[in-house]
Formats: sequence, C-alpha cells, structure tokens
Amino acid sequence: MPPEFPLGVNERLMTLHLHLSQNQRATVISAYTPTLDSHEEVKESFYSDLNSALASILRDDKVIPLVDFNAPVGCDHEIWSGTISKNGVGKPNAKRILLLTECTQHGLNMTDTVFHPKDQLKTTWRHPKSEHWHLLDYIII
Repeated sequence: MPPEFPLGVNERLMTLHLHLSQNQRATVISAYTPTLDSHEEVKESFYSDLNSALASILRDDKVIPLVDFNAPVGCDHEIWSGTISKNGVGKPNAKRILLLTECTQHGLNMTDTVFHPKDQLKTTWRHPKSEHWHLLDYIII
C-alpha cells in the first residue's frame, strides 16, 4: 500500500495512519492540548476533535498517542478504575476530567500511574509559582 500523509485536524491535532507488516495498522495521534488559561470553547473544541480522531481509529489498529496533555490526573483510582491506578500524584486540575474521560471512553490506560516508584521519583514538572510538583508526562496505551 502507498504511504499515507499526516492528516492535520487543526493547529493542535494531527493523525497519521501507518501500514505495518502482516496486514496490521497503527495510528499515531500527535496533539498539544490547550493550556489551562485557554478559553473554554478552545478546550472543548480540542477534546471534541480528539474524541472524533480516536473514534475514527479502527478497533484492530494499534494506537500511538504522542500528546502533551498538560493535565495532572491525580490519584482518584476508584473513580477512574482501568484508566489510572493508585500510584497517581497530587491534585488534578480542571482539564483532568476531559483527559480522563477521553482515555476511559477509548479504553486507554495511563501506565505511569501503574508503576510503584518512590514518591520523589513520580513527579515530572514543578509549577513555577506554587512550586508544587506534578506528574504530567504519561505513557498512554
């Protein structure tokens, strides 16, 4: 099959369908979420487009999300069972509901919350004003 070109959904989201060996396919999703101070309409539009992109992926495709979510998901593992586990960190921000909802709807798991590292090794970003540490970088499968 001829290679497919990346499909730009908007300025923050693109997909790329790859043909793999043995009739397998993978879909790469590259996205950069709006920041917390973005207008609500921008955030809602982004997550709507992300949901559409995820929903359009064939069930047998492998999904490779390359996404900067800028959203701490916290550690509410009872509420988000199957998406995060008890090893999350801190308090989530407002965007976490959108992120967790998307992951839950599409059967995606945030693996970084599954592993059991020491507490001081769990965080990846320090807020410049509050100086609180957060886990923002996830491996989603």
